Amino acid sequence: MVKERKRNNKDKTVSKKESFFDLSSLVPSNLELTIKIQDEDKEMLLEKLEETKNDMLHNWRIVQIIMATGIILSVIGKFYP
Repeated sequence: MVKERKRNNKDKTVSKKESFFDLSSLVPSNLELTIKIQDEDKEMLLEKLEETKNDMLHNWRIVQIIMATGIILSVIGKFYP
């Protein structure tokens, strides 16, 4: 099925084609997922998530320091060639 619409800024018409296979029809609009795990496993999982979060924050801070250093050095390089 081909639909045509006119552009507001030009006189040309643009054809809008629907995709051959639409995946959105396969996934319901409200998808709910429930995972049941034992309390011991839940605690271990939460600890690992906390460790991962802390590692990511540490690495992100290092990246920010490196970026700030690069910006400062580039500004200094512009003023003192």
